[in-house]
Amino acid sequence: MDLALKSQFYMLGLSEENVVSRKSQVRKRGKQKWTLTTTTIQLPRPIPFRRLVRRLSREMASLGEDISVVKKRDQGGVLELQVRVQNVVAHNLLFYEPKVVKPEIPLKGRIAIVIDDLGQDRQVAMDFIVKTPSEIEERLSIGDFFIKKILEKGRVLYEKPAH
Repeated sequence: MDLALKSQFYMLGLSEENVVSRKSQVRKRGKQKWTLTTTTIQLPRPIPFRRLVRRLSREMASLGEDISVVKKRDQGGVLELQVRVQNVVAHNLLFYEPKVVKPEIPLKGRIAIVIDDLGQDRQVAMDFIVKTPSEIEERLSIGDFFIKKILEKGRVLYEKPAH
């Protein structure tokens, strides 16, 4: 089951870097003994909680009838799921929506000219990227390192004066 969960996390673009904490406790009820693992995950980009629930439910169901995913909470940017085996909680999963980082640079409509002069035929390759302020904000909120680098290290070659 752990491997199936890790596989689904990978398919959703999540890695160990996104795991904020993981705690395991040995539980016992009568002669039954199991490990309850609580994993807290910070999502690096917006992923609809519906999609998380659907994918994890489908994958866990494929492992057997006695395995289920139960949604406990979906509010305030937190999704809490329980993975149960024979109705016993084996995993608590807490997913937190991505932290929105507001850029320190005032956003204006921008055109980035990306120049790559490392081509094999020694020619200069050039590409134009056009983004509105809202598009830049959206890309930054999902952690687009390319746009972030352009804003941090790029130079303004021409800027149209405001009217």
